[in-house]
Amino acid sequence: MSRSFHSALAVPAVVCAFAAAVSGTPAASPIQKYLDSRVLDGTYNGVVVDYLLEEGKGTLTEAQRKQALDQLLAAMKAKARVTQGEQLTAALGNLVGVLMGAAGGDVAGEAGGEVQVSYANEWASWVDAAEKLLDAGYKEDAVSFFEFGMVNIPYDSLRGRCVMGLARAKPDEAYAILMNALKKPDIDLQNDVLRLLGHMAATDGLAKEQKDKIVETLIEYSKGITHSLNYGAAIYGLDVAGDPRAIPALSRFRKGFSVDELDRRAALRSLLLTYKEVSVVEDLTKKLKTGFTSTNKPADRFFSGVLLMEGGRKEGFDWALNELTPKKKGFFSSKEDDVDLRPSLVKALVRVGGEQARGVLAASVGLYKDDEWIKTWIAVGMLELGDTSGISLVKAALGKPDWDFTAVRISTALAKHGDFSGVEALKTLSVKKVDTSAPTQIINILGGKDTRPEKARLAELRRQIATALGQINQPSCVPVLIQLLGDEDVFVRSSAAFALTDMTVPAALDGLRAAIKVDYGVYNQNPRSPEIHAYVLRIGLRRFPREAGTKELLKLADASADPALRFMAMVARS
Repeated sequence: MSRSFHSALAVPAVVCAFAAAVSGTPAASPIQKYLDSRVLDGTYNGVVVDYLLEEGKGTLTEAQRKQALDQLLAAMKAKARVTQGEQLTAALGNLVGVLMGAAGGDVAGEAGGEVQVSYANEWASWVDAAEKLLDAGYKEDAVSFFEFGMVNIPYDSLRGRCVMGLARAKPDEAYAILMNALKKPDIDLQNDVLRLLGHMAATDGLAKEQKDKIVETLIEYSKGITHSLNYGAAIYGLDVAGDPRAIPALSRFRKGFSVDELDRRAALRSLLLTYKEVSVVEDLTKKLKTGFTSTNKPADRFFSGVLLMEGGRKEGFDWALNELTPKKKGFFSSKEDDVDLRPSLVKALVRVGGEQARGVLAASVGLYKDDEWIKTWIAVGMLELGDTSGISLVKAALGKPDWDFTAVRISTALAKHGDFSGVEALKTLSVKKVDTSAPTQIINILGGKDTRPEKARLAELRRQIATALGQINQPSCVPVLIQLLGDEDVFVRSSAAFALTDMTVPAALDGLRAAIKVDYGVYNQNPRSPEIHAYVLRIGLRRFPREAGTKELLKLADASADPALRFMAMVARS
């Protein structure tokens, strides 16, 4: 449904004001004057749009709300003019599907995944706003944003949401674009489309004949030598589609020497977790076997065991306990037997959670001596799952050298049990510096070691510290977060701001007032400060509506260079 509000503003605001005075009509309110000045033109702020669709619903008149949205969306629509043919199709080539498989990486690597979410926070607010625009009846405006987001938002998952938003708003058009793109002789583009078709098949409101065609297409691309490079994407699409017709197609990947291992794993995961096909349990259990005659690699065992645990199968938890039990090396032990699965296995048990996972950790922790690092590692996992029996061992590890990222895990886990002693450790870690002393520099040069990776690692550590402090949610966390708001790394600063918005203690308001004055830099050619500032203000208004500090927060918003933020403060006062 097309909407145009500019016609209502065709008469200059000065003429309107004069006419009102002559006729005796009450003078326009400050909000109306602000809107009539059209100062909001040329700016777009997803948080403010969302605010107007929610809180603004009861504060502004419907005419004012539409007028404000029209002005806020004008700039976005100017940037979002993307043709619906070739450019949209080309944009699909930038979308990268999320690979299915066993979780991996070290502790620091996992932190990076959390940071990625933090980076995307303000971008997600744009997508949230567009989805709410669609729900509120602003279809054309929402579609314009989805088209813009498919090309310009720098996060794969959010671009995917834009594709699905377009599918919900204009299913026939989105369906035609994807099916036409599939005909192009570009494997990467085809695979992106196959993944998106799976999501489209799961979208509410899609016509049955279109869904049937999508499932048939995904099945077609999951077989035949000519489609061998499409198998992974087709498996992904069949999984998210959630259609039982996928079971026979996925089952073809269970066996055979010619089946790629990544494709086999993806199909097994989908069959067990999505389609509850218990017949694959036998396949997975066979992969757990070890011994002189076994050809199963540690990576195969780990994947199969963790997948069984994710499916709630006893076979997986029994395997995990056996892996965590200390073993003596046999005469025929191979080098592959030296691969230590225990650290990753403990993390997997924590991720799976539940009584069975807790039981495995509790049964294995006593099998090691207190001075063995793996015992502390297991005790940390137990604490994260709610078992405090090893808490003294965990607390003793807070000061261990080179356990920086683990100290963040420990501090967060302790806080869940009312122990906030980890805050001091996080404060110390937050100011940890790269050793730049002359002797160290010389050693680094002679040894060919570059200090820049260490600098990047410490920045990532500070980002994770900020997130942890927000979760701990204690007044003592606020000064550390305010300090991190001044960090040299812009993403440390934004992580600190988002952490403060997660906090519910009144002391967090001091941090919010500091956060609304911080510059969060530019990312992907887009200033990050306007959305973050608006988010900070919105949380402050929601969480601390009657605090004196909230009035100061509003004053700071009044002084902002962003007209959308100033308008938001004006609406909040009305």
